[in-house]
Amino acid sequence: MADGLRILVADDETLERNALEFQISSLFPDSVCVKAANGREAVEAFSRESFDIALLDIQMPGMDGLEAAGRIREISPRTLVVFLTAWSRFDFAQQAVRLGAFDYLVKPADRATLKSLIEKCSERLSSSASAGVGECADLQQQILFLRDEICRGEGERAFSRLESIFEPGSGFSDAELSAAFKSLRYEVCGHVPFLPDTPDTGQSRPSVMEKYRIFASDALSAVAEDRADKYRRVISLATSYVDGNFGQPLTGEKVAERFNMHPAYFTRLFREYNGKTFVEYLTERRMEEARRLLSEGELVKRTAAACGFSDTDYFSKVFKKAFGKSPAEFASNPSNP
Repeated sequence: MADGLRILVADDETLERNALEFQISSLFPDSVCVKAANGREAVEAFSRESFDIALLDIQMPGMDGLEAAGRIREISPRTLVVFLTAWSRFDFAQQAVRLGAFDYLVKPADRATLKSLIEKCSERLSSSASAGVGECADLQQQILFLRDEICRGEGERAFSRLESIFEPGSGFSDAELSAAFKSLRYEVCGHVPFLPDTPDTGQSRPSVMEKYRIFASDALSAVAEDRADKYRRVISLATSYVDGNFGQPLTGEKVAERFNMHPAYFTRLFREYNGKTFVEYLTERRMEEARRLLSEGELVKRTAAACGFSDTDYFSKVFKKAFGKSPAEFASNPSNP
């Protein structure tokens, strides 16, 4: 079923690529297997001839498997990319899928696993060929290209691709383009987390294109920020989250978890970027709000609850330490803090 395939194997370890070539040739005698020692050689091979499957080692000198996969997809969108890795982890499987890989293979691969994988690739290629190259498949490939350009910070190329995707002769319907936005956001957010929500601009073609443009601009800005300082954006977002939720029972651990950071590391970075500890910052924001509410005539108990304090006595103690008088004393004469 899988005979007649053209397969490229790229691995910088001679024994590994020779072993894969031997197994493929013995399992599928009618297939052609070409070897490459690194990602650059793999891309050069694709520029000369076509392949159905590319088995790419993740870690290779010069050009790694991830970069090579992006280049190969541009040259040959129909090629199925399989990443080779020495790590057998569920999180890697998720990353491989986000990067547009058809599957991944843990080295050293046994014959049964390799056979099953190539047969699965053959079935996918056969089903794609029988269905023809439909508009939806083409659009999904364009989405993957667009994702790569955004995540690499290639703004000019990303916006140029958007123009081509939305031009009247592209063959993509308004409904397809609208539905594909969710896929693009999911793909990009796998690499660039904590992007802002994109406003709904409407369902017309120009409106949907504007939605893509807004999202691409936000993502490209985030990529540029993260390259300049990989922590400033996330700490800024965490700080804004505290500003908007200080009335909740917040802790440094909860905020760190929300932003996928280790609590101790988050605490250190928060202090480094804000000039004060998390607790100091949170308390300061709560006291500012408490002073405002009391000045406007709010009751002490309700003020405490609004500022995240379940214990009114403790709230009073913190308030007095901050302002030198109790909340009741302040409320009776707010003009003289």
